Amino acid sequence: MSAVPPLWLALGVVYGAIGVAVALRLATRGTSRAAAVSALGCWPLLLPLVVTPPKPSAGGPLQDRIRRCAADLRTTMADPAADGLVVVEDLDELIADLERADERLGMVDRLLDDVGASARPSAGLEALRAARTRAVGEVEAVLDGMVELRLSIGLRSLAGNTVPVHERLQDLRARLGAVEDMTDLELQLGPR
Repeated sequence: MSAVPPLWLALGVVYGAIGVAVALRLATRGTSRAAAVSALGCWPLLLPLVVTPPKPSAGGPLQDRIRRCAADLRTTMADPAADGLVVVEDLDELIADLERADERLGMVDRLLDDVGASARPSAGLEALRAARTRAVGEVEAVLDGMVELRLSIGLRSLAGNTVPVHERLQDLRARLGAVEDMTDLELQLGPR
């Protein structure tokens, strides 16, 4: 038996390393696990999945209002008169939660447009419409809470009293999380 030439060994290591890199890239882009694992052995076939940019999110019906409220609250919190407000991480988490909720609302809107045009009225369709209405109401209430928080920060700068910004942001996140809990409960109790 002859030994494997060093060049072949080096090429095998490089091929395997590229396979691992492609697999990791696919896994971080949300590709299925099967596709990511298959990249270990046949990564050249999966390169188009790595090279094509991910589809941007279509967003939802409240995308513009979320961006405006977030930008306005950031501006208020960054104002020199609102000194001592270092809660950027809390705000980032709240905005990320709002954007995810809005994306889900957008998906439900697209689904209702597709199914609603061709389906007869059913209990499931009505339950989805009702859940969507409640979810929109909760997201809008959180956005209204962000506006109220801006006003509280303004009052704080005038009166000098303290506004528990961190706690209010946490409360808004909790309210947004309640939308998911409500939806889970509706799915469990919904029509069968």
